Amino acid sequence: MKRVVIACCVLVALSFLVLPAEAGDFVRLKNKQWVVSKPESEPPSTEDHEGSAITVLEENYDKLVYSVKVGEKTTRQETPSDQVDEVFYYPKPEAWSVAVADMEAGDYDSAVQGFRSLAGNSGNRAWLRMYSLYYVAKICQSGYQWGPAVQGFEKLLNDFPKSRFAPEALVQIGEINLNQLDNVEAAKNAFNRLQKLTGLPEAEKQVARYYLIRIIQKQGEKAKNTSLLNQALEEYRKLLAEVEKVAELKKVATLAKLGIGNCLIHLGKFDEALTFFQSIADTAEEKGVLASVFNGLGLCYFRTEKWKEALLAFLRVEVLYDDDPEQTAMSLFYSGKCFEFMAGAGIGSDNPSRARAQYAKCIARFGGTSWGQQASVARPNVRGK
Repeated sequence: MKRVVIACCVLVALSFLVLPAEAGDFVRLKNKQWVVSKPESEPPSTEDHEGSAITVLEENYDKLVYSVKVGEKTTRQETPSDQVDEVFYYPKPEAWSVAVADMEAGDYDSAVQGFRSLAGNSGNRAWLRMYSLYYVAKICQSGYQWGPAVQGFEKLLNDFPKSRFAPEALVQIGEINLNQLDNVEAAKNAFNRLQKLTGLPEAEKQVARYYLIRIIQKQGEKAKNTSLLNQALEEYRKLLAEVEKVAELKKVATLAKLGIGNCLIHLGKFDEALTFFQSIADTAEEKGVLASVFNGLGLCYFRTEKWKEALLAFLRVEVLYDDDPEQTAMSLFYSGKCFEFMAGAGIGSDNPSRARAQYAKCIARFGGTSWGQQASVARPNVRGK
């Protein structure tokens, strides 16, 4: 869903062709073809890997670099990353399998220890060290260890500056600094670095532009500064006008639309925002987008004290679109607020307990986020049975 720099020195280039004899990889393209033909088993079996002529050298955000051996001749080849669907690596060491199993079982301390050991072994293949660093950072992030998560992503960028994970790493560094660490300058720096990555696809550059506008929006929200909010609104509209008719920039267009809707809410233009979010809901298909849309609709109703309508929108996110942690945490917090305010207005005798239940879920699942922290403050203040 849910993707180093190539040395020009002849000696270094030749050294790439001195490959581990046991390595055997496969590359599947987005058109479902294979870079080198293979038996029909999918994913490749151990036997397929052992007969593979490919060894992947670099899995970068702009291209995949690999060697192909035919007879006694080995050649270096490249494929643009946007054509690559999946890379299958072989062999996978036992230590890798153990670390992955620990991660999937929720034993994150052991998983991190295993991945760090793999990443620190310079004798391991590049993919193994790169993926290990990525998982260390993601595990820290999922555990709300914001500082270690940023450090993990920075380590990944330092060791593999053009890896397939580099754009995501910079987005996560920016997001964490903006939303969790309240470090606006560090967030700006991360998104500027993203925009300046050499060979970055245009779509990713425009994503970086979106995030730089979002910083202005967030600053306007925090300071209740209508000038900054209007500036962000205008920038979002410019971005949308440039990208909405370009098929490969559809994601950016959607982000810009969501930004426009949120600016309208914070500017108090609730009717306009409501209409705008509803227009997105009519065409959106991705769960993450729909979660953002219904949270936006919920906020429109919430700000105009239409508690029941707001509650239905927020509960819809929790029940139907529980994919994005940030959006789900937000929906849990605000659904708790709706129940709380309805109780305060004398609506429903069991609403105080429902409010506390929603806050409790938010705390249990997202206690390390700003939404979980707000729920921790709100829950003890709910009066009634």
